[in-house]
Amino acid sequence: MAIYIIFIITNLILLSIPFRSNNNIYYPLSFISYILILSFSGFRYGIGTDYFNYESIFYNIHYDNSYNSGLEYGFYYLSKLLPQEKEGFFSLIFITSLITNFTLFLAIKNRIKNKSPEERFLIILFFFISNLYFLPFNGIRQGIAFSCTLLSFTFIKQRRFLYFLILILIGSLFHKSILLFIPFYFVYKINIKNLYCFIIVSISFILVKSGIFSLTINSLINILGEKYARYLENPVDYGGSGLGVYLYVILFLFIYFIKFVVRNEKMKTKEYNFLFLMFSIGISFRILALDNIIFVRPSYYFTVFDTFFIPFFIMCFNKNKFIISIVITCFYLISFLASLSNSNGLLPYQNIFIS
Repeated sequence: MAIYIIFIITNLILLSIPFRSNNNIYYPLSFISYILILSFSGFRYGIGTDYFNYESIFYNIHYDNSYNSGLEYGFYYLSKLLPQEKEGFFSLIFITSLITNFTLFLAIKNRIKNKSPEERFLIILFFFISNLYFLPFNGIRQGIAFSCTLLSFTFIKQRRFLYFLILILIGSLFHKSILLFIPFYFVYKINIKNLYCFIIVSISFILVKSGIFSLTINSLINILGEKYARYLENPVDYGGSGLGVYLYVILFLFIYFIKFVVRNEKMKTKEYNFLFLMFSIGISFRILALDNIIFVRPSYYFTVFDTFFIPFFIMCFNKNKFIISIVITCFYLISFLASLSNSNGLLPYQNIFIS
């Protein structure tokens, strides 16, 4: 675990040391950080729950079996181009990491442009502790897809639908589930009020705690039969206290109700309402995942926006900003450290040079 903590601290320092010239602020050490970030991800070995599954898929990519026929074209042809040997699979991991991180870098770069050093630091901090950087370790194809989702926020704000659609379609070459995000381009203009977010989270919580959701899932398993039931059934070792989810619910309630106390105009904007909606849907999926693991993966398309929303929320405070940032950072740190400790394949860290 220590290597992850050292890695995060090192990159925070490299990405946050400014250099001033002619009234302009530069971050000359950022390039070193980019190399470290790509290397840590691209040269990993055996890290993540999907790593060896994808190794098996890669080595069998030339066989016309039913699973390979369902692979998205982007991933399929990328794998076909590489030699079917150890170095070829290592190259696949590096290339997919390069695509994912380059897309995330663009999204972060667009977000921190013209931001204060304080907000810049918060965005970079939550890029790591919200698990955004580490999520692709457990979802190689989907990592590319949800990085495209985060980058698409630039075009959502600018109302450039064609660019948004092209980006989503590129993401769908690696994971088709990203297509479900297309309607949210139009949601931004609707400017959904925070009350509806509260209702969404409340309904999710009631469905799970009342047992209605579990009964519904079990009924679907019986109706769908054995062929499709495997998509809805939890693995035998699935489960936990759900502490992390409850922490997010507490954080959601704090953010929702504090708006009635802190009268800040930023909290009334379309941008704030959209990001809060993404945050809320992400939490709803987390709640549903307490009953069924299948809802973990779709949550990623929304939880990635935590990296933008939480710093935005913190910057809405004129007073007690430091205290608020410390409290929320502790929430995310607890969740992050718990995710490292759980059986998600991130520990111990290994790479292809030292394994």
